[in-house]
Amino acid sequence: MLPGSGPPFTEAPSTLAVRWQSATVAAQLEVIPGVTLRDSRTVEVTEAVPQLFRLFGLFMRVAASLTDQRPYC
Repeated sequence: MLPGSGPPFTEAPSTLAVRWQSATVAAQLEVIPGVTLRDSRTVEVTEAVPQLFRLFGLFMRVAASLTDQRPYC
């Protein structure tokens, strides 16, 4: 990063949507504040990018503990 340049991530809100193989994972993640269901297997959340990285890590831990399945990409 060049001196005087801003942070690499903006604090402006961005949206993360993740589609899971299992509706059970999406239903469990819906209880996290700010997370909504887009459909029976897709969750969506709007936050600043650093928070989205943290939430995605949490999503993966929950999914692994429930089904050991990864999201569709």
